[in-house]
Amino acid sequence: MKTDSDLGPLFIIYETEPVTGYIVKGSYISATIPTTASKFSLGCEIVNRASGIVYRNAGTVASPSWQNVDEITTGEIADLAVTAGKLAAALDISGKTVTLPSLAQNLDVARTLTSQTAINTSETIALTTDSTYLGGTNITYSGGLGSNTIRSTATWSATAGGLANIQAITNATGALNDANGGALSLKGVTTTSAALTAGNVYGGQFIARHNHGTNKAANATPFVGVEGVVTQSTAGQIGTAIGVSAAYHIPADAAAYDGGAVFRGLQITCDNSGSNAPSEETGLAIWNMAGTQTNAIKIIKSATGFTNDIVFQNGEVLNNAVDGYLNTDAALTITGVGGAGLASALRLAFAETSAGAQTATMTNAPAAGNPTKWLSVWYDNVKYVIPMFPSA
Repeated sequence: MKTDSDLGPLFIIYETEPVTGYIVKGSYISATIPTTASKFSLGCEIVNRASGIVYRNAGTVASPSWQNVDEITTGEIADLAVTAGKLAAALDISGKTVTLPSLAQNLDVARTLTSQTAINTSETIALTTDSTYLGGTNITYSGGLGSNTIRSTATWSATAGGLANIQAITNATGALNDANGGALSLKGVTTTSAALTAGNVYGGQFIARHNHGTNKAANATPFVGVEGVVTQSTAGQIGTAIGVSAAYHIPADAAAYDGGAVFRGLQITCDNSGSNAPSEETGLAIWNMAGTQTNAIKIIKSATGFTNDIVFQNGEVLNNAVDGYLNTDAALTITGVGGAGLASALRLAFAETSAGAQTATMTNAPAAGNPTKWLSVWYDNVKYVIPMFPSA
């Protein structure tokens, strides 16, 4: 140990550089460390014997600047901060899987909006792709296979509880008074301006799939591709509730269509390409789970109405199937198309009249006495009545 005449007897030198003689380590008992030029090396460490704090020369040899080694400067905080730009520059995750460690805390991305003059987005994640694409197969019947702006993969092995890979919760308390306003938890919009000759365009696609060679899912474990439910509190009231709404829209200025163009508000596809069949295969099932419901199916004709209520595969048409509102004395109208179909209109009115109202007492076999009911049949616009007796 030694001292320096320029620094005074209170400054003790422990180590110096062998060539320049600059001080590398030392100690001082005053509250203020000297900043004498050409005495201290860059990074020189000095212990303040009065406080026990270690200082490092963060300046230069010509102009020393003493920094507490236990403190972090603003510049160092900026250097250590994790930003999107630094991640983009430091990470090359193309074609790689990035595994993040478990976080003790949830990651929250929040932004408070105080006014709105345009659509506000809390965070925007964008992906731009080139003209090439990834080919191959997918677990979907059809749909895009290639790039994902966001991909979330979850693995779950528990036997109780449940897992939501992505959960969107919207708590709306505003009293909506705008016909275009609304609250949505999840929204998918796909827009294309290309001249398409093949492919599919989906606003959303949901698939529930069992994937195992031998394991079975019991009958009591349903797989549901999409579920839409409207529910209300016991105290509140909903004026109009629609579980699932499916629609198509044709603007007033739509151009003429090519032959074979099809618009369907709801399409149900039934596909069984295997050699086995379940106990039941139903394209559309309406389940009255509880209570008494008003209608199972209701056809509502507004504007100019429907040309046909129901059209079967062979071309036969079923009209007035709900309440016979056009032919008020007929419960059912079936229109034939000729050939193997019906030659002309056939209308049936079941149990139209009370017993014995059409004619006198029946005396011929198979039964005598008044018929229980009469069946009215129109054929070629001529009405016929048939007596009906209960079977023995």
